[in-house]
Amino acid sequence: MTNLFSAGSSALGYLFQIRYALYLILSETNLDKDIRIESLDDVSFEKNGTPIELIQLKHHINKSATLTNGCSDLWKTIRVWSETLFHQGNLFNEQILLTLVTTGVAPENAATNFMKNDANRDSEKALDLLLEFAEISTNDANKKSYEIFKKLSREDQLKLIKSIIIIDQSPNIFDISAQIKLKLAFATRRKTLNALYERVEGWWLSKTIEHLLGNSQSSISGFEVQDIVHDYAEQLHPESLPIDYYELYPDWESEILKGDVLFIEQLKLLELNKKSIDFAARDYYRAFIQRSRWIKDELLYISELEKYEDKLFDEWDRNFTKATRFISSSSDEKTLIEKGIEILDWMNDSKNYIRSDCTESYVVRGSYHILANNALLTLGWHPNFKELLAQNETYQEKSS
Repeated sequence: MTNLFSAGSSALGYLFQIRYALYLILSETNLDKDIRIESLDDVSFEKNGTPIELIQLKHHINKSATLTNGCSDLWKTIRVWSETLFHQGNLFNEQILLTLVTTGVAPENAATNFMKNDANRDSEKALDLLLEFAEISTNDANKKSYEIFKKLSREDQLKLIKSIIIIDQSPNIFDISAQIKLKLAFATRRKTLNALYERVEGWWLSKTIEHLLGNSQSSISGFEVQDIVHDYAEQLHPESLPIDYYELYPDWESEILKGDVLFIEQLKLLELNKKSIDFAARDYYRAFIQRSRWIKDELLYISELEKYEDKLFDEWDRNFTKATRFISSSSDEKTLIEKGIEILDWMNDSKNYIRSDCTESYVVRGSYHILANNALLTLGWHPNFKELLAQNETYQEKSS
């Protein structure tokens, strides 16, 4: 159980690092900077390619964790920065900040309390307390940290401590979400805030995975994050809806498609090739999931969706009637299929958008295929789709 808990804590620590990095880059003071994760440090900021802040993040599930003079979080951090200073002294200058962010608490008389950026800040006192503790401590876990720190000259030790700012009692991985939402609140309406947060964080997670797979060689621009927030916010205004599944491909084993393919039988009546049917399945799958998510996120209500489907049906009915007005009982199958393809082509080019600024075509095409999947056979492409599907085994199973 201990190992499982440790692994869980580590995983939460990594997730906290990613989420906190998003929180930081959304700050107004950081929008003109670039950010890296797991490069020079847990998180680092740079401007014009020059590091300006290195950040160590320490996450604890237990909110009562304290940053005493012997705290391993503190000494691990000091070791990392001491080694950097010892081997790359030119990396440190008066402008660079070294920030330790922790969910723990800095006790009143501890060195960490004198390293916070407030009126009690006293780097000399903090240094003396740390050196005093390092001399008497028997903690083997911190031994190497003490050794590398004591290798530094007094001048470099003080230089390091002066560069460090401790931010204690930071929100944990759960609470930081609320802080991120506060930063996003001015970009959207209150009712769409959760939807904006979910999409921005989803994009951020994908972006940071890509960043880490590239060994953090390329930084992430604060301006790019700002543009992404505005792009999603624009999709959430009253005349639009966010598009989330443009790159999603069908899972043929899912309940959405498995055994529920009447719309495909409709397409087979037109003798379409496999690629054309695959395109239709893609639109159906994306639209089905997209519409479900809009409803879940309360961005779209069922009543509005029903009105939209009524509108789609009305447009189809007009075009179907127009295309089949000269069809008779004597029309051959080739003519019937050509007319059916004509109706399908009209649908594929349709611009019957669900909202005026939500112009993604898969929503329109997929919604038509969802209607064509209805067992009531209210909508189809082949002029005789009702009669032909009534004899179809898939239809008989679906309607039974």
